[in-house]
Amino acid sequence: MQPLRVGTQQGVFSLDRVGQRRSEFTMMHVHATTAMSSRFNRLQSWGATKMTAFIPITIYLNHRPMVVASIADAAKALQQPWPSMDKPSRLEAIRMIEECLAGHCSHQAAFAAFEAAATEQGLHKQKPPSEGLKKFDGVAEDLM
Repeated sequence: MQPLRVGTQQGVFSLDRVGQRRSEFTMMHVHATTAMSSRFNRLQSWGATKMTAFIPITIYLNHRPMVVASIADAAKALQQPWPSMDKPSRLEAIRMIEECLAGHCSHQAAFAAFEAAATEQGLHKQKPPSEGLKKFDGVAEDLM
């Protein structure tokens, strides 16, 4: 039995049996998918597609800046020497990070505890808002 060939806008297909459709362009699709996948992998290796879970904050340990944008970064920062290693806020941040890594606490709560500890010890210095942000805040206040 000869397969029935059907032409559509998507390409030419051959119908071998009832309900089974095979594309003559399958190899072209597989090649295109593989090419796109390799491009995406290259982008990942460059770090171009790295998305952080939180808005990154910069803390200063030993007068050197350290960007913290994830729970893993916060855990790494907590292992460094802090001005006061025994402050309750730092110990609470350590506990919250450990709970988060164990799956018993939300990422947001653990990151907030870390940010509070860093701010309390003067490691996280917030920059004043930019001129553009000040103008935007003024416009938003006028709208309310």
